[in-house]
Amino acid sequence: NHTGGPGGLPFSEAAMQVLTAAREARAAGVRVDVVPIEYQLDHEVAIDSIQTIDHAREGQTISLRIVLHATRPTRGDLLLRHDGRLILPPDEQGRASIPVTEVDWAPQRGGEDDQPGSAYVAVKVIDLPLSYAGPNRFEAVFEPHDGADTIAANNRAQAFTLVHGRGRVLLATGEARTAQNILPQALARHDIETTVIAPFALPRSMSELQQYDAVILQNLPADQVADDQQRLLESYVHDAGGGLVMIGGPDGFGAGGWTNTPVDRILPVACEVPSQTVLPSGALVIVMDRSGSMSAPVAGTADTQQQVAARAAVKALETLYPQDMVGVIAFEFGSQWVVPLQSVGEAKDVERVGRQILAIQPGGGTNIAPALQMAINALAQVEARQAAVRHIILLTDGQSAEGNYSALAQQMARHEITLSTIGIGDEIDVKLLSDLAKWSGGEFYAVRDPRRLPQVFIKEARTIRRHLIREMDFTPGVIATGSPVLTGLTAPPQLKGLVLTGRKHDPRVYMPLVGPEGEPLFAHWQVGLGRAAAFTSDSVNRWATPWLAWEGYGDFWARIVRYVARPTTTRDFELDTLVRDGKLHLKLDAAAGADDESGAFLSDLDVRGGVLTPDGRTVTVSLAQTGPGIYETQLPAEASGDYLITLLARRPDGERLSIFGRASRPQGVELRYFQSNRALLERIAEEGGGRVLDPRTPAQARLFDRRDAVPSRSIRPLWRVLMVWLFALLLIDVANRRIAWEPAAIRRAITYALGARAPRRE
Repeated sequence: NHTGGPGGLPFSEAAMQVLTAAREARAAGVRVDVVPIEYQLDHEVAIDSIQTIDHAREGQTISLRIVLHATRPTRGDLLLRHDGRLILPPDEQGRASIPVTEVDWAPQRGGEDDQPGSAYVAVKVIDLPLSYAGPNRFEAVFEPHDGADTIAANNRAQAFTLVHGRGRVLLATGEARTAQNILPQALARHDIETTVIAPFALPRSMSELQQYDAVILQNLPADQVADDQQRLLESYVHDAGGGLVMIGGPDGFGAGGWTNTPVDRILPVACEVPSQTVLPSGALVIVMDRSGSMSAPVAGTADTQQQVAARAAVKALETLYPQDMVGVIAFEFGSQWVVPLQSVGEAKDVERVGRQILAIQPGGGTNIAPALQMAINALAQVEARQAAVRHIILLTDGQSAEGNYSALAQQMARHEITLSTIGIGDEIDVKLLSDLAKWSGGEFYAVRDPRRLPQVFIKEARTIRRHLIREMDFTPGVIATGSPVLTGLTAPPQLKGLVLTGRKHDPRVYMPLVGPEGEPLFAHWQVGLGRAAAFTSDSVNRWATPWLAWEGYGDFWARIVRYVARPTTTRDFELDTLVRDGKLHLKLDAAAGADDESGAFLSDLDVRGGVLTPDGRTVTVSLAQTGPGIYETQLPAEASGDYLITLLARRPDGERLSIFGRASRPQGVELRYFQSNRALLERIAEEGGGRVLDPRTPAQARLFDRRDAVPSRSIRPLWRVLMVWLFALLLIDVANRRIAWEPAAIRRAITYALGARAPRRE
C-alpha cells in the first residue's frame, strides 16, 4: 500500500480506522504484513480543495478559499468557473485567470493546510457575490507554465454552495422580440423575477435547470428543443420537483409538434386530439431521393445520407395523429410507393411503416418530376373532408433530369397542395428547389449538415397540424373545480383563439377554464414530484389582446407560476449526507419549525426526491421513516464527484417543503499526495503483529513457509443445534409421562414388525 491509496490513509480519522482494523485482525489470530511501495514526486502541483460555505443567501458575497500544494514554487494561471462560466475579468492579455507566481508559495510549517509530501502551499481567496438562488457550482483549474507538472488530473477541484432566495423563473419563447417582454413585465409587477431566453439557450444539464423554480415554454415549437433537453425537462418536473408552464400560440402544443414527446407526457392536456374532436385532418407525402449519391457518408459518423434522411422521416411520422394520412415515395430515374398513401390509423403498425422507410437503399440517377406527379395524383384524390391540409416534402441531394415543373406547380395550386423542398449537400439545383417551394407556398431548406434533417422534417410535418389552430372570438368557460389558481379571481375577458388539445382523463387534473366547445383552455396537475400547467391560448397581443387590459392579467399569471413553482426551501429540516463504502447515505431530521412552540418532530411525511449524480443522471429516491422525525435511505455512489440532492417533503395536509443538499466523493484522492507514508505502514505492521516486507527481496518474505504459521481456530455457536435436541427430548419426555406403555403390547408390535420385514422362504 501507499499514502495515496483508496480510503485516504493520510487523514487522521482514516488512519485510526486502519490501525483499529489491524489490531482487531491480530486479536482474531490474523497477522498483517505490509509491503511499502515508496515513491516521491519531484515536479508536481495539485489543487487540494475549494473551501466555502455550504449555504448562503441570494445577494450574499462569499469567499472561495483555494488551496494549492506543490513540491516546489511553480508559476501558472488559476482559472475559476461559476456554473461553467469564467468569473474573473480578462487582463490586458485577454486571460481570465489569477496569476500564480513564485512569491505566492510558502513553505509548509505544520499548519492545517499542510499535506504529506508537498513542500510548499499557496492559498488564493476570491470574494464572489451570489446573484441567484439554487445550487451554485464552482470549479478551479490550475494551468502550470512551461509544463512544470507531472499529473494533470489533480489540477482541478469543485465545490457547491446552496443559495436560498426567492428563486427565479425561466421563460423560453419563440415570440417576436416586441412581444417577448409582455409576460415578464407583468410577472415583475408581482415580484417574480423572470429570465427570458431564446429556445437554443435552454439548459442542457440538470444543475443549470435547478437554478430555476419553474420553466415557461411560450409558443415554442418542439423542433427547436432537442430530444435530450425535452427528457431533461421531464425529469426536472417529475423527479426534481420543478414547475412547468406551456403557453400556446401557432407553434404550441400539437400545432408545434409536441405530440408523443417527453414533455407531452407531463402536460395536464394531451397534444394529440381525439379524432372525433378535429376532422378533417392532414395528408403528408414524403418524396425521398434514393439515387446513388445518397450513399455518401455523413461527416463524423458511420451513417450514409440515406440512413439519416430515413430516420428523419420516421421521426416526422411520430408526430402524426391516427386520423392523418401519410405516404412515402422513393425515386431515382424511376419512382415507387414505399408506403402507399393511407391513414396512420389504417397502417396500425407504425413501427412496420418505419422499417419500410429505413429499408430504402440508394442506387441510380435523379428524376424528380415523375415522383412529384405520383404524389400530386394521390393527394388530388383526397377530398377536403378527409384532409384539410395536403402537403408534400421533397428531399434530394442532386441535379434532376428535365421536367415540366411549372405544370406541376399549377396542378398543386389547383388542388391546394403545398410543397416544401429540402436539398442536401453542395450538388443540389438551388434554383429549381427554391422555385418549386415558392410556386407552391412552401419552404426551401438548403441543408449542408444532414444531421439537421430531423429538425427540418419535424418542422415540415407540423404544417399539417395547422387545422389544430382555432381562431375565433370566445369567452372562456369557467368550471368550478376547486382550483386554487382561480379562487377569488374576476371573470376573464374574451380570447381570439387557441390550440386544440385533448383531455387527460386523470383525477389529478384540474381544468377550470375551457374553450368554446368545452376543449381544454387552462389545466394543471401534480405529476411526480412537480407540477405542470397548460394554457392553450397565448399570453401576448395575438389572441390575448383583450386580456392585456384586464386588471387580473398579471395576477392570473403570477398565481399560475407560484402554484407550479418548486416550494421555498425550508431551513427547519437538517439533511445529513455521507458517502461511505460506495454508497450515498441520506438522513433527514424533520423538526416542526421555528414558528411551532411544541418543538415536536414531524412524522408521517412523504419524503421523495431526486439525486443528480456526477455523470448527469437523476436517480429518484424515497426516504423511509426510521424514528420520530427521522427519514433515511441510501443509494449506490460509485462515481467520483458531487451529488446534488433535491427532496420534497409532503405533510399530511398537502403542504410541500423543499430541501436541498449535497455530498461529494473526491476524485483521484490518491493523486493528491506526493510521497508514500512509510511511518503509517510500519505502524500498521506493528499493530497487526506482522512484518514490513521489501518488494525487492521477495524470497526473504517466506510467504509460503508454514513453519512459523500462527495456529488458527474458529468458534461456532452450538445453541441452535442444542435447542433442536432439547425440543425433541422435551416431546419424548411429555409422551413418556402422558402415554401408558404396556410392555407386552410393545413386544408383540416389535415381533410383528420384524416378522413383516423378514424374507419368506419357499
